[in-house]
Amino acid sequence: MKNFVSFFIIVLSLINLNAQITQIPDPNFEQALIDLGIDSDGIINGQVITADIANITSLDVRGYGINDLTGIEDFISLEELFCGDNNYNTTFNLNNNSELRVLECRYCNLSSLDLGNNLQLEYLYCGNEVDMTPPNTFTQLDLSNNINLKEFWGSDLLYLESLDLSNNPLIEYVDISSSLLGLSELNLANGNNSILVDVIAYNNQFLFCIEVDDAIAANNGDYPYSEWFVDPQIIYSEDCVLGVEESLIQQISVIPNPFDDMLFIESDPSILIESIHIYSVLGELILSKTDNFNQIDVSALRSGVYFLKVSTSNGKLTKKLVKR
Repeated sequence: MKNFVSFFIIVLSLINLNAQITQIPDPNFEQALIDLGIDSDGIINGQVITADIANITSLDVRGYGINDLTGIEDFISLEELFCGDNNYNTTFNLNNNSELRVLECRYCNLSSLDLGNNLQLEYLYCGNEVDMTPPNTFTQLDLSNNINLKEFWGSDLLYLESLDLSNNPLIEYVDISSSLLGLSELNLANGNNSILVDVIAYNNQFLFCIEVDDAIAANNGDYPYSEWFVDPQIIYSEDCVLGVEESLIQQISVIPNPFDDMLFIESDPSILIESIHIYSVLGELILSKTDNFNQIDVSALRSGVYFLKVSTSNGKLTKKLVKR
């Protein structure tokens, strides 16, 4: 009798699971599920049997013109989700997808992305590509809970203001290039820079300092920092707010600012200036000097904003200057 009751309960559970329905309001999303052989009824009716999707581990719905990914929350076994090249009207909810390891959501009109519950995430591809629309437009991205993250691809995230990977000790690859309109803070000081060999962070006109584990090694071009591809105006610090640069600010002065035809450099006798470079706001090298640092003829420069990078025996200092 006891065995019969147990068997009856199991049968009821299976029947109940197969009776459960997940709403799929976007017909393009449902069409993708039909094409992939996941939606077993094979018709667009705004729903899918939950049992059809509960054990799916990999899903690729790129380029289906999907506006709404509602229903993805019931893909509870999902490990890989490729959903880029769509046009989402709203962000999607991945809070139930706790097994997710790979997420590709490039150029699909996302204004925000919540990955706080995706603790197993290892690979995140959320950037844009040149001339591919619609772009993702989020300004903030919190990855502090994603401690297993190994790769981050965020190229052409035009509006991203900051990226903090200090809580991601397994990160090996970072592409945060061409965040032209906003990126001014990048923290890669995760305590394990030795495995972070691939960093691509060029074409970021407002980024002047990157936080790292070892600022001296980074500014000296030691490995792995020698492999990083960054803009020429970049300096490295263990604290971009305080760090090495703070002491140099007290020891080196550049006057006047705004300037006209001449710049004058004054420094503490204990500081050995090795070179001075002036860059445009686009990171283009305008002027370079390796001697006679006391005064610099800048009469040939056009009016506008420039960045002066001073390399010294104690580190590097970047100053924003204005030509009248």
